[in-house]
Amino acid sequence: MNETPFERIIAKTDDEKNEAHSELQKFYDVSDNKLEEFEVEKTPEEIEVINLAQETADNIVRRYDGKVRSVPIERIHILPVGGVSKALGGNIEGGVLRTLHDRIGVDRRTSKIQLASVIVHELLHLKSPKAAQTGEKHDDVRPYRSGLTMFDRKYVEGSDMDEVEYFGELEEAVVAECAKLATEELRMKLLNQEEIAAHEKFLGWIVAFMRRHRKTEDEINLFIDELKDAGITREDVEKIDALPKDEEYKQAYAAGTFSRRHKDGDAEGAERYHERKKMYDMLDKLVADSNGKIKDRDEAFTLFARANFTGNYLPLARVVEETLGKGSFRKMASEFAEIHKPKN
Repeated sequence: MNETPFERIIAKTDDEKNEAHSELQKFYDVSDNKLEEFEVEKTPEEIEVINLAQETADNIVRRYDGKVRSVPIERIHILPVGGVSKALGGNIEGGVLRTLHDRIGVDRRTSKIQLASVIVHELLHLKSPKAAQTGEKHDDVRPYRSGLTMFDRKYVEGSDMDEVEYFGELEEAVVAECAKLATEELRMKLLNQEEIAAHEKFLGWIVAFMRRHRKTEDEINLFIDELKDAGITREDVEKIDALPKDEEYKQAYAAGTFSRRHKDGDAEGAERYHERKKMYDMLDKLVADSNGKIKDRDEAFTLFARANFTGNYLPLARVVEETLGKGSFRKMASEFAEIHKPKN
């Protein structure tokens, strides 16, 4: 029998710990009705995408010294477009992590790249180390740690205290960055040579259009770097290429096509840009203040990714405190916290 992914439980006594483990196991064993109510049958192509996404996520976890844990395919739910939002009452869109149930749900997409990317993202959250903590009642057990995130919740009945997820934004940034870095690998494995060539040709038209309209190279590079999928097909590119017009017209036509696809939600950029930008700034400061001990942003990022996927804070905390000063790790936890207001 498979067991709950919560490897550590914080409790006052062994009896409480055993009871908490039983409660967590119940969550793991029962069906997740919220997702299953809207789930659709997976197509053979979607199964192929899921298997590749799981392999990609495992390689990322392994790269940062984490413990690889396979997630059964029946715990990865494909929902129709808008299904995640309906299942969760409109609070979340596109993809969702169900931590206690050890499941994820994602909306169906026509783009294999987009589908694979969101599955990788949610699987990286799911595959991060988990710890739980007991509350006032024997069956009151909730997440305490998930990757970098540390949950601070009040268990007093009737409390209107906020729920704080320390390092929550940073965990999102780390996971989103890992998924972003895997996009090109996914593209090469999911698309054939003709589809890859069409993507590059379309991107070339967009870049040329941006240069003609005096966009800076930094702006162009940011656009290329942040673009996950343009939402176009090989047939779209062939149609543009067949137009009896010059290259400037084709560039403008491609730009217009992209604009419409982006507006309709068919084109997607990499997730969590604002969280990643905030992380980049923090990493750059860590490098600058390290007196050469940390050579670049990539090396600094590895420290945080390793902490996220191993669950071991100590090496990271030591480096942060030595570099930025005493108390800086706790301050960083607050600066990257996500605060959730209680529901009325």
